Amino acid sequence: MESAHERVRRVLVVGPTPPPIGGDTVTTRALLESPWWGELGLEPLHLQTSRGDRLRGAAEPIGARDLLRGARLLVAAIGMIPRSRAVCLWTNSRFLCTIGLPIMAAARLLRRPVVVKPFGGHLTEYLRGLRPLHRRVTTVMLRTAALILPQTRAMTEELARECGIPGERIVCLPNFVSGAIARRVPGDRRFTGRCVFVGQIKREKGVFDIIEALSGSERLSCDLYGPVLDRDRGEFFDALAERPNVRYRGIAEPEQVRGIVGSYELLLLPTYHVGEGYPGAILEAFAAGVPVVASRWKSIPELVCDGERGVLVPVRDPAALRASLEMLEREPALYRRMCGNVGPYVEAFTERAVIRDMFLVRVRGLVEGKGGCS
Repeated sequence: MESAHERVRRVLVVGPTPPPIGGDTVTTRALLESPWWGELGLEPLHLQTSRGDRLRGAAEPIGARDLLRGARLLVAAIGMIPRSRAVCLWTNSRFLCTIGLPIMAAARLLRRPVVVKPFGGHLTEYLRGLRPLHRRVTTVMLRTAALILPQTRAMTEELARECGIPGERIVCLPNFVSGAIARRVPGDRRFTGRCVFVGQIKREKGVFDIIEALSGSERLSCDLYGPVLDRDRGEFFDALAERPNVRYRGIAEPEQVRGIVGSYELLLLPTYHVGEGYPGAILEAFAAGVPVVASRWKSIPELVCDGERGVLVPVRDPAALRASLEMLEREPALYRRMCGNVGPYVEAFTERAVIRDMFLVRVRGLVEGKGGCS
């Protein structure tokens, strides 16, 4: 008979938690803190991969300190795998295609099933940019995973097609929200120009497009929340100094985001960030009953149905962004309809629906021997 200790199956989660605050780190922390682990007889064992407070640009090269840190993480992972029933790589594309490969190999050697959860929607593009041998090794290792969980429908289809991953091993696992969802929208709700941005403050997130779009307006305003990338800090604050209707409000703690967004009328996200998947800020806005104006970029149209849950604008087009805001001012019925649509839609992205029913139920099946490495 199994003891109580033996009935708790540990799952090694390799991934980053804050700091810094970002979609990757916040999502990982929410996963680790989810109450559904215990209900399903599982327990997370975490290997921290965050680099600390400093935000890192996507194109920043790998240095000697990164290699040393990678070696330490690999040693730590090899020591933790035997204490786990399964290994989950909850990581970005670069980590997955570097340190993630020997971790997957060690798990396979120790006959532990591997679950790969790549952040965002960038993995297939990243694979295409690798050298041929590196790409082939990575593709072979991905095929050995028991389960791959891309964040978007588009990347799920691309990975299955380009890497030859069997359909039963690849499932779209979207981003998720926790807590109660706003369902009631006041019948007289109007858009009066009060907008908000929540995310990392960097050029690729469209913050300078927001500043330009709102320049000179007496009615439109936007408050921006998030950590500022050092590369863009000087230019960002110089631009704000000339536009009093666009203000920086500091860093919003993850548990504050929904309340903050819910106190505004519209979320702005004209992003062209290369790693964008299903942005958590959009789902938090929907959960707060707030529609979105976002760029027609990567898989964002999978979330923001144009004219139904928000408005889609071309990438790097401040004039189109400004025009969409002015349109919502003129068309209150359209704005109210979008407000009413977002709450019911986001119910499919709750923590129970995504983490419990889609992720942990499958992981429990793996640790109970209902799936594994090929």
